[in-house]
Amino acid sequence: GIFGKHCPVYKLHGDVPHAQRLSTLKQFTGEGNKSSQHPSAVLLATDVAARGLNFGSLDWIVQYDPPCETKDYVHRAGRSARAGQSGHALLFLLPSERQYVEVLQLRGMKDITALSLSATLTAAASLCPGVTQEGESKASCNTFSDGRGEAFTMAIQNRLEECVVQNDTDYRAL
Repeated sequence: GIFGKHCPVYKLHGDVPHAQRLSTLKQFTGEGNKSSQHPSAVLLATDVAARGLNFGSLDWIVQYDPPCETKDYVHRAGRSARAGQSGHALLFLLPSERQYVEVLQLRGMKDITALSLSATLTAAASLCPGVTQEGESKASCNTFSDGRGEAFTMAIQNRLEECVVQNDTDYRAL
C-alpha cells in the first residue's frame, strides 16, 4: 500500500473481469474475512464505482475529474456519509473548471470550500515527514518549486504506481 502494509490499494475499473471486481470489493471492505480488514485502504475506481455500490463506512471520496452532472457528483460524494456518519469529499479541478464550485453551491451545497493545492500538499508533507523525505531523496538533483509539497506528491505518486504494477503482476500470476 501507499503507507505500508497497513493501507492496501485496490483498483476497480471496467476492464477488470466481474469476478475480480467482486473479489476486490470484498477485500476492500474486509467482508467475510475480518482478519484481512485494514483500518485504512484506498480504492482507485473509475465511474464503474459511481453507482450501485454501498459502503458502510467511508471517510473520504477523492475525485480527480468532475462529473458532467451535478447529481452524479452528489451521488459519488454521498458514499462518504452513509448511515448518518460524516464523511469528506475532495474534488480536484483545473483552473478552467473553477466555476464548478459555484454550480454546486447553487445546487444547495453550501459547505464547499476551495483549497489551495500547494498549501494542502505542504500541510500533508508536514504530517508525513518520512514520505516527504522519500520524495526528496528520489529527486535529489531536482529543486522543487514549492518545496516539500511536491516532494510529498512525488513519493505518493511513485507508491501508487508501484501498487498498481504489483497488483497487475499478482493478478497475472493467478
